[in-house]
Amino acid sequence: MTTYTIQQAGGLFQERRDLSPGSRKLYSFCIRTFLDFLTQEGVNLQIPITQLQEGYFLKFARSILPREVASREDISHLRTAYGKLSAIRQWLLMLESAQMHQIGRAHV
Repeated sequence: MTTYTIQQAGGLFQERRDLSPGSRKLYSFCIRTFLDFLTQEGVNLQIPITQLQEGYFLKFARSILPREVASREDISHLRTAYGKLSAIRQWLLMLESAQMHQIGRAHV
């Protein structure tokens, strides 16, 4: 089993051929957004992907979900957040299916 860094694992998602070009572009943007979040949290993206803990995913979700859904703008932000979380979910499932990280199966 090859050990990938967090950065490399994020790049692997862009190489998936089973996604349409539009989905690949959107999902890649969302994964980059998550990797930027990790960098802001002080995570070194060169550590093995196996060291990435579920707390970072939960913290990312809390950071993008609106606190309240009281207006149309809030609903729009909620839909955008769901799209980003869907991309992260697909990435986790890809990691799990490639046996690169077990968090995908346990928490998705």
